[in-house]
Amino acid sequence: MKSGGHTKATTYLPTEKIPSFKPINMSPKRNEKFLDEDLDITGNASCLDMHIQLCLCYAMPDSSPISAGDAILSLKNGLEILTRSLPWVAGQVVYEAPNKTHTGRMKIKPLGQTPTLIVKDLRQEPSDLTMEALRQAQFPIRLLDERVIAPIPSYSGAIPGPKPVVLIQANLISGGLLLTVAGQHQAMDYPGMGQILRLLSKACHGQAFSADEIAAANLPRYHLIPFLDDSYQPGPELYRRIIAPARPADSTQAPSANLTRSSWVNVIFEAVSLATLKRVAERDLSTHLGFISTDDALTAFVWKAVVRARISRLQPDEEATLSRAVNIRHLFDIPEEHPGMVTMCVYDTATLKALAGEPLGTTASRLRSELDHQKTGLVSITRAAVTMLNRSTDKSILNYMGTIRTNIDLMFSSFSKVDAYGVDFNMGLGQPEAVRLPLPPADPGIVYALPKRPDGQVVLAMCLEDRDIEALKNDRDFQQYGRFI
Repeated sequence: MKSGGHTKATTYLPTEKIPSFKPINMSPKRNEKFLDEDLDITGNASCLDMHIQLCLCYAMPDSSPISAGDAILSLKNGLEILTRSLPWVAGQVVYEAPNKTHTGRMKIKPLGQTPTLIVKDLRQEPSDLTMEALRQAQFPIRLLDERVIAPIPSYSGAIPGPKPVVLIQANLISGGLLLTVAGQHQAMDYPGMGQILRLLSKACHGQAFSADEIAAANLPRYHLIPFLDDSYQPGPELYRRIIAPARPADSTQAPSANLTRSSWVNVIFEAVSLATLKRVAERDLSTHLGFISTDDALTAFVWKAVVRARISRLQPDEEATLSRAVNIRHLFDIPEEHPGMVTMCVYDTATLKALAGEPLGTTASRLRSELDHQKTGLVSITRAAVTMLNRSTDKSILNYMGTIRTNIDLMFSSFSKVDAYGVDFNMGLGQPEAVRLPLPPADPGIVYALPKRPDGQVVLAMCLEDRDIEALKNDRDFQQYGRFI
């Protein structure tokens, strides 16, 4: 892990720095040495060997009666309470080699007594990382470098050492506290992380978990999506989902330097812009379902804009593909409160010329239709994909990016429904002012829709080639709805 220059980072807060800090009994309430949990079958894909992260930005004025020590103590107590009911959150993800009973599985094994909490004091560092500076700039990703504010790199599969299920880093800055939460992606998706955040905040308040919450969080995971029987043979339904075995190089390594420069940027869409986009798209509905969501309209709008940015250097008749990550819990009667990795991708393919020229509603309608599992067979396709993953000793065959070409295609993942603005962890700081993605290494061809703010604002985190970003900044249609920060 990188600690950001010479700044001192500590696991738990030194008592001599924060007088109000009081050590608590960290002894596990359940015997974690027997922790041996299977992951969801979808989480066994080796392409997910990384950490997903969110940074929650809280105001903590220097004159506030709330001390940093009180805030940290609330987090520590909450982590202990959370671990009592969900002991696996304190574990690590480990690969168990094939044996007589299985073809190899990702497991959660013991690591610590609670998830690690790192506290980093940046208040005395010569830095532009202050709450006021972030607020004035609207919390852009470029100022939130994961090398400084995150407990582990996003591409953690490329580094040696344990793969903790959950890690938290509290960064003390002038006027604020930046709380970065990391979750091992094979153990959880962003909806799953949202559930962990909600339960942790509840624990910090000393509120008891319901029986349903505990049951959903501790479900036996591996068979939640049922496999097909032994007679199944793979066919064209697995195109894009099951790929050729990976080369010896680890498919989860951090992206290598590209000859074409790429960058991460944020784009803000206010609630009124999103509502207008949806109305515009609804003028040209063509889906048999008769409706589209705001997410459909936003995804289609961004997809079309990126195509317009690229089309001048590509062949107009070339086909491009959008890979869209979707939460599939409801398809298999899995509780939405289950904090695992239960995501699959659906794909939209069309020529660049068609995408650039067709009405927004046509694209959005197609994206909505692709979510109709009764028409697309997404349930049977998912079962087929995980059946092949279960049969194979090569866990790289299921790849959520599939055959995506980063200079032509696009990966879009929306977790705008994750209620990250509704958690305060009983720190006395209120709700976060902003929720952002910490800046990871450039990995072009990815767009994330971050958790929606209470007023309806949605911020995108986009990584594209710099020339595509410049084209979008000069695209009047895109600028009419989205605003770069």
